Parts: sequence; structure tokens; C-alpha cells
Amino acid sequence: MATTTITEFVPLRIGIDFGGVLAIHDKTRVSEDDEHQSVEINMPDAMTSLIKLKESGHKLYLISYCGERRARETKRSLSKILPTKDFFDGVYFTQRTSNKVDVCRATGCDIMIEDRLKTLKHIHTIIPTMKLIWFTSTDDSQPPDMIKVESWNDIMKTIDDVLIHEEIRHQPDKRAVLDDKIHIV
Repeated sequence: MATTTITEFVPLRIGIDFGGVLAIHDKTRVSEDDEHQSVEINMPDAMTSLIKLKESGHKLYLISYCGERRARETKRSLSKILPTKDFFDGVYFTQRTSNKVDVCRATGCDIMIEDRLKTLKHIHTIIPTMKLIWFTSTDDSQPPDMIKVESWNDIMKTIDDVLIHEEIRHQPDKRAVLDDKIHIV
């Protein structure tokens, strides 16, 4: 994957998971591999933070694992609550959690915000220069190659104070293939 070194402000390409990051986890969820059920952005401060990131010029990519029916429901819900039709620079619903790394490569994401540690570890093995934000309130220790946050306020502080100044920026990888890895909705 090609990277670029910067000396002035260059917008970040930010991958954002849906369930557990933009939407509060359902109480019916039993394991980390269960599909999220909610289709609403209801995580505290998420919508305000997304708007601030967008207004700052960053590129936002929704990258979420779910089934085709949930993908359609989520996309329909987003069209009702987002300020503009093209608010996200890309919306990707993957057929497997492991396919998120392919979307990150295809879009050139610099950051991925995700609540599943297993998914972040997989992304790190393929794109070790990508900054990974683990959105969790668990007491589990923070892996050395990730940033652990508990809220959208933490995410915004991390981006403003640390990640915006990073020298490395990723570029979309045209070799990344998404055929049969995402739901087209």
C-alpha cells in the first residue's frame, strides 16, 4: 500500500464501524461475533463528532459487518438522519468481519475505529502502518499497536491531539478487490 509523508494539514481517511461504535450494542448480543441489530446512530456524541470530522475536511467511510437485510435497514436509517446524502465518502457493509481490511486497503484509510479487538488485530497484520482505535469500555489491557478509547470525546481528542499530526497518510489501493466481500445495497 502506498503511503505519503505530509508537512501540512492533509485530511485523514477514517474508517468507522457501526455496531458498538456509532450504535450502542444490543442487550441480546451474546458474543463478539454476533451481528449487531440496531440501525440507529445512538452512541453518545457520535453524530456531533461525525459532523465535526466532516466539517474539518476528513473523509469518512462506514465499514461495518452485517447481513444484507441489516445493511439495507441501516442504509435506509442513515438516509433519514444524516445531514446530506453524501455525508459518508463511502458506505461498505462487509459479508465477513475479515473483509473490513480489504475495504480499508481499497479506500486508503489512515484510521479504523472498531470495537472488535479481533478485527483490529487482523487489520494490523495486513496494514501495520494504519492507526487503530479500539472503542471499548472493557478492563482488558491495551495492545501496544492500538489506541484504546471509551467515548467519542476520547476519539475526537485522540484525532485532534495525536493522529492529525501523523506523518504517514495512506492511499487507496487499486489492487484491493471487494467483489463478493461486500453487500451492494
